[in-house]
Amino acid sequence: MKAAAGEVLVATHDCDGGCGMKDVPVDKLTEKDQKVLVSAAQKQVDGRWEYFLQEDEEYRQKMKDYGMKVLIPTEAQLKGFATKVRTEVWPELEKLMGKAIIDKARKGVGMEVK
Repeated sequence: MKAAAGEVLVATHDCDGGCGMKDVPVDKLTEKDQKVLVSAAQKQVDGRWEYFLQEDEEYRQKMKDYGMKVLIPTEAQLKGFATKVRTEVWPELEKLMGKAIIDKARKGVGMEVK
């Protein structure tokens, strides 16, 4: 089964003798199964984020061990970078990628879309 626009499919066990898997739209699952799915997905996200933070620190230390100076921008610097990219780079990307894609990025960071 192919997902329709905006639809999420999950594989479910369907033991009809063939013991195969079938794709089912999430909104067709029972409320209990939807909660289980969301909970499992959240655990995966949480675990991945912790792993990412650990890995990030590990590689920063490796760079330091090789004599590299690791610079970590402040929140104010990051905001400045974001402003510069959104005002100077995104308009150029819009020419290459199209307005619809860049508007999604704008919406994603809370910018007004014109």
